[in-house]
Amino acid sequence: MNKSASLFDDTSDEVFYEQLYKEHRNHIHNIARYRLYDKKRADDVVQETFLTALQYIEDLKDQPNPTGFLIRTAINLIKQHNHKQMKP
Repeated sequence: MNKSASLFDDTSDEVFYEQLYKEHRNHIHNIARYRLYDKKRADDVVQETFLTALQYIEDLKDQPNPTGFLIRTAINLIKQHNHKQMKP
């Protein structure tokens, strides 16, 4: 991958993000699947959750436990998905 095309400011951000994703993706997916009853929509929520985490990567690195941020983000996205589905 071309260094200039990287999403990360430095290697430590990339390593942190990869570890965050590996440690939490299944948990976030399980929450979304349980609340949405739809694997495809749960996959979308996981992707959106980690895209949001990427935007706040510097803040998350300073938190002792970023799990709460990920769960709260996922739940907010789930609510948005449910709200969109309810609209005619």
